[in-house]
Amino acid sequence: MTAAPPSRPRLVLLHGGGTDHRLWAPVLPRLAPHFDTLAPDLPGHGDEPAPPEPSVEGVARAIAPRLAARLGTAPYALLGHSFGAMVAMALASTALAPPTHLVLADPFLRPATGIDRTVRMWALEVGARLLGSRNAARVGLERMGVDRAPPDDPLRLSMEHPHAWPMHRMLRAHRRFDGRPHLARVRCPTLALMAGGSPATDGEGERLARAVADGHVEIMPRVGHLQMRDDPDGFAAAVIRFVLGPDAAAPLTPPRSPAPGTAPGAPRAAASSR
Repeated sequence: MTAAPPSRPRLVLLHGGGTDHRLWAPVLPRLAPHFDTLAPDLPGHGDEPAPPEPSVEGVARAIAPRLAARLGTAPYALLGHSFGAMVAMALASTALAPPTHLVLADPFLRPATGIDRTVRMWALEVGARLLGSRNAARVGLERMGVDRAPPDDPLRLSMEHPHAWPMHRMLRAHRRFDGRPHLARVRCPTLALMAGGSPATDGEGERLARAVADGHVEIMPRVGHLQMRDDPDGFAAAVIRFVLGPDAAAPLTPPRSPAPGTAPGAPRAAASSR
């Protein structure tokens, strides 16, 4: 059965690895007046079974039929965060009807290379295997300053959930992913929405914008990797402006400070375009 066309533009939101749809809790109320939102759990996350193929492309192939059934022929914009942004690249290039707009929030573009990033990714992967997914998630929550109280309850519960896909396997898929061949096939306007307080992804926004035909980059200053948690108003406003136009939304409140250890270094430009 073909899905009925929504009354508002449709926006698909793909959460990051090791979380589920609850990652989006801070921004969904801000996006809902503007979009008909669809925030599924990725394969291997939430209560979804693990993907048959343990790769980013395997996750995209596993979720594509479910999304196609929900979307029908209606146009849609696609937003992904971190690992979910990698899945969004694969979906936008091969597995679904092309989106009208693509928003990639603080992802990596290339496989882990260089001593620093390779060692960091290997350490995360090995640590997750030794500790187990749930204990590794709790270490991550503490490092990111996620509180055991509202308004962080949905995010914390999403990361502590017993996901079917072990975290170390997700991290291995993350480490091996190369988004460049996917973005070379993407023709829709694409925004790299980067976290100014996330040193691990420093410079990735510019590389993402250069890898796609119609690429743009915006830096959210003073926020860590969990952009939708640190500055939900600013995050939602950036998505709304990019998809619906520059006059559609503006930030409402100051951002929350990122956790210790994720604070930005020298300030970078708040926004630039390709």
